Amino acid sequence: MGGKRDGRVARKSRISLKALAEKFNQDNRIFPGFSEGIARPENLRIVVMSLGNVICGLTDKIVNSIFETDASLFIDTSRILGRLEGCSNEVLSTLAAHAVRPSNYGPPRLWSQEDVETVGVVFAGLKPDAITTIPADAMQGLTPLAIKNLPPTGLLSFTTEQLSKMSFSAAMALTPSQLNNLTPAELEAVRAVLQVQPALFNVPVVADDHQSNANQDLVARDIPTGDENTTDIHGRYRDDIQPNHSSSRSGRYRCRRR
Repeated sequence: MGGKRDGRVARKSRISLKALAEKFNQDNRIFPGFSEGIARPENLRIVVMSLGNVICGLTDKIVNSIFETDASLFIDTSRILGRLEGCSNEVLSTLAAHAVRPSNYGPPRLWSQEDVETVGVVFAGLKPDAITTIPADAMQGLTPLAIKNLPPTGLLSFTTEQLSKMSFSAAMALTPSQLNNLTPAELEAVRAVLQVQPALFNVPVVADDHQSNANQDLVARDIPTGDENTTDIHGRYRDDIQPNHSSSRSGRYRCRRR
């Protein structure tokens, strides 16, 4: 029920962002084509950073044309782009295609924790084969927003080691449906991040030939609440659960890779 409601809210949000983007375009006649003044690098950066979430209301073609104008525009505005909310999978995929260019963050196999954190939600637009190559330690920079925006099968691209190194806040953002797609070994990796005992972290698992019969009996349920400090793993914080990894690196962003 909650998933359907979230889906409706997301659709309404995207409709509103689309209306704002169209209004901005009509009033300023910037996209696509750009006026000569706006197309200057310094002005284009200001426009992108000022638009914020309204970028999500633009079509993926227009978004692509914006970042095609300047090779390093993505990395110079990635602090803003990594926090966008309301973008479609198409827009995130377009932004991710620019993120992996040599003039920006380059191949994901070379990304650091700080890169993953700064790229933020754009991580969700990466191709599955690119996600698999990211160093496991870099996953400590994974943000909850990136997890939230992964396509339905996005988590299948993660290796067990990557899951074991993801940030605490990212692991907390995982939904039951995402967890249901994981193998027993992958679930154990997530449990380790959350420092939750197996008995308190049971999710439904569709067993296959490679899974033990015991896993067929896993039932989805919240962590039992014995007192006011105990809550479920997808909601509030528990005093007796401490993060395994730092979930953020405050205030440090890289401006340009040479």
